[in-house]
This record gives sequence, C-alpha cells and structure tokens, in this order.
Amino acid sequence: MLSRRTIEAYLFFLLRHRALVSLVVAAITVYLALFMWFRMHVFTNFFDLYPRNHPYIQLYQQYRSMFGTANTVLIVVEVKNGTIFDDPETVQKVDRITLALLHDIPGVNGEQVLSITHPKVKTTLTAGSGIKVVPLMYPRVPESKDDLDFLKLKVYSTEGVHGLFVSEDDKATQIIAGFWEEYFDLPTMWVKIQEIVRRESDENTKIYVTGIPILFAYFMEIMPQMTGVLGASIVMILLILWVE
Repeated sequence: MLSRRTIEAYLFFLLRHRALVSLVVAAITVYLALFMWFRMHVFTNFFDLYPRNHPYIQLYQQYRSMFGTANTVLIVVEVKNGTIFDDPETVQKVDRITLALLHDIPGVNGEQVLSITHPKVKTTLTAGSGIKVVPLMYPRVPESKDDLDFLKLKVYSTEGVHGLFVSEDDKATQIIAGFWEEYFDLPTMWVKIQEIVRRESDENTKIYVTGIPILFAYFMEIMPQMTGVLGASIVMILLILWVE
C-alpha cells in the first residue's frame, strides 16, 4: 500500500501539471477512440438477445424451422381515399413489395412471407367439376375494376383473410415477412425497406413498417446522434470537474 506522502506527492504533481496531464489523457482518449472506430464492428445477433437456457427459447429453436421465426417485419399499405379495391395499382403495389421481400432482402424466410398476393394465401372456388383450391390472386393480379370486384368477393368469402390481411374498413392490407436470425443482415434490410417505402408511396398511399427488427434498425440509425450526445456529455462533465 502506498504511503500517504507518496499519494500527496502524486496529487500535487497532477495539480501542478494539470494542463499537461489533461492533454496527455485527451490524446490517449482520442487515439483509443479512433482505434476502436476503425477496428470495431458492431452487429446484431438476435440469438444473443434471447435467454438461451430458457425452456421456451429452447422449444422455439427446436421448432422454428417448421413454424417460422419470431423475427418478423410487418408492412401495412394504406390508402388515404377510398379502399384498396378501388384502384388496381394499390394491389399491384402489394405484389411488388411481396416480390421485393422475397428476392431483394437477404435472410428472409420465404415460407414466412405472406400477403394477399402471395400464392400461399388460398381460397376455394366452385366449378362444374367440383371445388378447387387456388391462390387468392387467381387468375392474376388485378388489372381492371372487374378483377378488383372479384378479388373483393374472394377476400370477403375466405375465412382468415378479411380482418387479418385486409382491414375491416378495406383501407389497408398487411404484408408479413419473417427473417432467419443467423442470416439476418440488419443494415441491408433497413436500407431495402426504406427504398421500398419511398418507391411505393404516393399521394394516396401510405406505407407503415413495424416489428422488432425495425426497432433495432431505428436504434442503429440514430447511433451517430447518440454518440454525439455521449461525447458532449463527457465534455460537460469534464468541464464541470475542471471548474470545481
């Protein structure tokens, strides 16, 4: 243990040469900050956010390949005036967004992408030969008012579509996409989602996105501002200590 005389001598040295000591500490801090800035890689592994030893998480990891992941993004396409059954362009937007999610975003679970234009969403039709199960968009994505009327009939007559994929007032429809945690690229996903929103939004169409990945993406986007606030806070604390 250091003697009291040694400690006092050390403190007196710091006080007598406080400007030089402050410069040395600042230089070391800047060097370490630059070193970490260029060498440190920040990424999000969603599995690290789960309590791995919890029985619910173990059960989820065992069966997620069968029933889909919990890492989901919801996209809602809403029209300001009228309903989604008034203009074929609205449903065509949904189809383009669905295809973009399937083909343009890495880590997506193709089995977990669902929308009214995806072939996995089925309906039943009666014909002379009997009953057949076909995609809700059968025979094609709407191109005319008659196509929209036929689609509306199928939406209303198919259980589990109206009220889930299409809102009760027919003004909005949702698209669901799941992502594999181990292949998920958060920065790329966020850039692609923003591109989709900008491309498909117009005067009568608003697009909303939500989900846990979107929350983390927002945190990632404001990280530079958070770093600036943290730096300013450190400077203020040092100034207060210096003045006192």
